[in-house]
Amino acid sequence: MLKFEDVERVPIFGDLLKEKIKEKVKEAEEELKEEVEEKVLRANILAVLTSRFGHVNGNTARMINSIDKPRTLQAVFQRALKAQSLTDVKTMLEAKKRARRKKAA
Repeated sequence: MLKFEDVERVPIFGDLLKEKIKEKVKEAEEELKEEVEEKVLRANILAVLTSRFGHVNGNTARMINSIDKPRTLQAVFQRALKAQSLTDVKTMLEAKKRARRKKAA
């Protein structure tokens, strides 16, 4: 059976393999970075809302946790910082949810 070390020793295969590994590692790093950024933004949004308005109900938290785009999370975070009430934030979240549904349909 052919081993990784054997393939690596053949110059053309070794170079191709190393190149492919580098690409995959870079892709994984980028995905992980985005995932961490999303988690941090969600946590920050919930922390700001809790700090400013008190308890955040489960429905609102679920809407926030369902957002999977950093740009949208950043917009929600900015709104959470400036909103006059939790209702303002909920209204925006519901509008974004409806817009996502329309896009999906």
